Formats: sequence, structure tokens, C-alpha cells
Amino acid sequence: MGKLLVFSFIGTAVVGSFAVAGCVGDEPSSATAGTLAQGVLGGPCFANGTCNEGLSCELVEGEAKCTTSSGAPAGDASSVDPPSNGNTDAGRSGPPVCKFQTTPFPCGNEKPPTACYGGTQSCTLTGCNVGDIAWACNSARQCGTACCVSADVATLAAGAACAEGTLLISAGASSGATCSSGTACAAGDTQLCQANSDCPQGQRCTPVKIIGAGAALNGTIVAACVP
Repeated sequence: MGKLLVFSFIGTAVVGSFAVAGCVGDEPSSATAGTLAQGVLGGPCFANGTCNEGLSCELVEGEAKCTTSSGAPAGDASSVDPPSNGNTDAGRSGPPVCKFQTTPFPCGNEKPPTACYGGTQSCTLTGCNVGDIAWACNSARQCGTACCVSADVATLAAGAACAEGTLLISAGASSGATCSSGTACAAGDTQLCQANSDCPQGQRCTPVKIIGAGAALNGTIVAACVP
């Protein structure tokens, strides 16, 4: 089986939530948003989930960006999820918007290769080794359709309000998250997400930790749609 790329999770910086802390670096760049340097206001966070001094790393429309203390990146003040307090935002109807940081999908974004989770993690277009768990997406952002985990593969236990829950992977599972053919998953399946807009109407996107899946996948933070 041909493997394209090989990544290894190191410590808790990848398998858990990013640590949000300040660090000293270059002054904010005057470049456009598409070319902003890492660590500056409105630019992508550093690989360890931090930004320059005085800025915070926040999830903005599915991307980790450096924001001000108010949570607003340069030129994008309306797109940041508000603090996770379990309440509906003032002036906004619908489910509460949960604030969380997921583990990035390790094998690309648009129509990516499959992540194979076993003793290590690798990416492939040709299939995973026997004993590995094939994982195609962490949300609809990788699929263009719904990202689903079958009820036969995993059991979801959502946390109350926006608290972190768990996604228990069944023993012996060989396939985990897959891209569906539609915008919603089958009844009983778990739909993974990065924001409420990825979920069926009336559901919220809330963080969950993967457990029971082995070393390379265990502890990964994703998010799931819940009523």
C-alpha cells in the first residue's frame, strides 16, 4: 500500500486542545489578509497554537487565527465564535455557539487523502494497513458534504451545554469518520463539525474527545452536532 505523507503526533499539542498563550515575535504585518505572517493580528497561529504578545489563537470559520483580546481578527470582527457559556448569543436566535479548538485534520483540507490511525498516523490515497482506523474527515469542511461516524463505529456522549463530551470508538473498528453523499448523516450516526453552520438546523456544534481508539487517535479533540 502506498503511503503519501507521514505525520506523528507529538505530546498533547496535537492530540488535545491548543494551549493558548502569548509569545513575542514580529510586529503585525501590513500585508493583506491572504498573506499575513504567522502570529500577527488576523494571520494564522504558530504551529504550537500561540500568537505574538497580546494576541490569542482562536478558531475563526474553521481556521486557527490570531485575534485581539475581544476575539476579533483584523477585518473579520463578526465571524468569531463568542465565549462558551452555554447561553444563546444576545440578538441571535438558535442554539448556543460553543467556543473550542479542535485538532486539525492531518491530511489536507479539500478532498484530502485518508488518515490512517494505528500505532502511528499516516496519510494515504490507496487504503490503510490492516489494524489501522481509516479516518476521512474531522468536519464537513474536508468533505463538502456531511462528515459522519457510523453508530456501529462510535458512541457519542455529548457534554452538557458546551462542555467537552466523548466519542467512544468501538473495539476493532477499521473505519471511522467518512464523507457522506449528502448534507446530513444517517439517523443515529454522529455528524462531525467545526461550527453550528455545519450541523442540521437547530443543532449545536460541541467539542468531544475521541477515546478507545488507540494511541494515535486517542485523545484527539473533534466536535459533533448535538440537539
